[in-house]
Amino acid sequence: MSTDWSIAFKPILDLHSKAIFAAGSSSVGKPVVRKIRRALLAAQDEQEEPIALPTSLKKAIKEYYAKSLKDKEEADKREAASRQREPSFYKKPLSEWDVAQKLFKQEIDSYDKAQQQSKGLEYSIKYRTGNAREWFNNMTPSQQQEVKFAMKKWNEEGAPEETQAIYSSLTLWLEIS
Repeated sequence: MSTDWSIAFKPILDLHSKAIFAAGSSSVGKPVVRKIRRALLAAQDEQEEPIALPTSLKKAIKEYYAKSLKDKEEADKREAASRQREPSFYKKPLSEWDVAQKLFKQEIDSYDKAQQQSKGLEYSIKYRTGNAREWFNNMTPSQQQEVKFAMKKWNEEGAPEETQAIYSSLTLWLEIS
């Protein structure tokens, strides 16, 4: 039931999510919840065939945003952990495929192993790229969004600052010698 109402009223929830994500706290304040609740009830009244809202709407709103914040934090942690340190990785603009391989390495590995086991194949690198490409083509919309965000960020920022500093000081030292 919770997914039905959250999908139907996603535009309203997305409109208010910007303010909640900007605050960055996992607890949603009473005034914000009250405002969202009023907007949802008004939108429900305008519908010809009203979609049933949860009986405890305030609690459902808080749970929805808590889950969204948790998902966003997990995505940020995954992006930070999988960010490449070598400057050579950033020489060419990164594609979605490059970024997905770095962000979701564990998921791709487990998918590959499961596919090879289900087909009764001995683990072989020969099938890995095909299985990885198959996983990539079947990514969920949230995974695709995460990949696009990381790709844009990595292409704009390049290598992490500490790596750039080490690389530039090493280059300077080599030029002096």
